[in-house]
Amino acid sequence: KLPKLRKLFDWDENTKVYNAFLIATYLWKDRGLKTTQIRKFLDKFKTIRNKCKLNPENFDKNEVIAIRPILAYSAGRNMSQVLPLVKVLDPLILKIEKYDDFIEFYEFLESIVAFHKFLGGD
Repeated sequence: KLPKLRKLFDWDENTKVYNAFLIATYLWKDRGLKTTQIRKFLDKFKTIRNKCKLNPENFDKNEVIAIRPILAYSAGRNMSQVLPLVKVLDPLILKIEKYDDFIEFYEFLESIVAFHKFLGGD
């Protein structure tokens, strides 16, 4: 069972890493999620991060919100594999208010991808 994720911004680093590992394990072992299915989301968020890296004032929460339909579309196409990931990411996206929240979210997603790959995700 996946952990409740509405508290991401209150978690300490150990809890974030542990939960990222649990999620990656579930997505890989139980759902057969492929790395490419996660990477395309990570790449969209990475574009936002890179744009704002030198100047965090460029952060626009609406750019993050605009990714939600892309997540929904992908979940609709690969319901059993991608939907669990979308159920994790979507509530967190709604909690992002400022650049610091976004970076915390991005690093959490990066951790999920890293553990997924470590566990054998192709």
